[in-house]
Amino acid sequence: EQKIVFAGTWLERYISPMGEPNSINRIAQSDLQSYYDSHYKPANMSVVCVGGLSLQEVLVHLNDSPFSKEMTGIRSPLPEQLADFPLPSEDRYVVETHKIIKMDVPLERASYSSIVVIPGTVDWSALIVFRNMLNNALFDEIREKYGWTYSIGLSNYNHHAFREATINCSGIPLHALDQIESCIESCIESISDRKELFLGMVHGLISNIGGLDMTGRALRDNVMKQLGTEHTFTTSTEDKLMISKVSLDDVREVLKWFAPNRRRTVLTVP
Repeated sequence: EQKIVFAGTWLERYISPMGEPNSINRIAQSDLQSYYDSHYKPANMSVVCVGGLSLQEVLVHLNDSPFSKEMTGIRSPLPEQLADFPLPSEDRYVVETHKIIKMDVPLERASYSSIVVIPGTVDWSALIVFRNMLNNALFDEIREKYGWTYSIGLSNYNHHAFREATINCSGIPLHALDQIESCIESCIESISDRKELFLGMVHGLISNIGGLDMTGRALRDNVMKQLGTEHTFTTSTEDKLMISKVSLDDVREVLKWFAPNRRRTVLTVP
């Protein structure tokens, strides 16, 4: 799937943390030292501090640490956000589990997954609003109206240059297989005209941000997470302002990337 969906990016191939036996045996200590010298330098690091120390006091501690040392190497360039992304080489695939594994008791449930790549230049706040709107629509239709499954929703991940979004639905009864895909497509298409739902999701997101009461550890972890994925971080005030500026037209721009031919949909059946 990664080759089909993420062609041309670092995600198109899976690399395990340890590598393979042959590649590990080729690594010399000098290789490790060279890699360290090239990348592990203060200019490539971020320090997040939460607590009672002033900035000046923190700097004193850093000056007494390896962060004050001059090191070789370069500042690693940040990845540029992509403005476009090619279509997946395949947009639909059906996995028939009985052809892969043998079970004493056959499966009586199916699952649905649909993944899409969204360019990094697409407004992140609009994507968050879209995600909440679609999750609400899917919940109302698939779970509440038809009772086909307990769990369905859209999740998204920020890879800076591009974003990954996936609709997952598990535990689908076999009698719903002929309708589940068209029903999900209808939910996606409906987002364009649901103004009341849009206003409700924007209000809910802003209220949720304003109601956050994080511990110092949670604040630190959230900042570190943002630095790792977005190479910057925003305050709750900035987050509320960005969400408040999202329009329904912005959401419609996000919706364009969820066209069926832009997603790779996998249906897993018995």
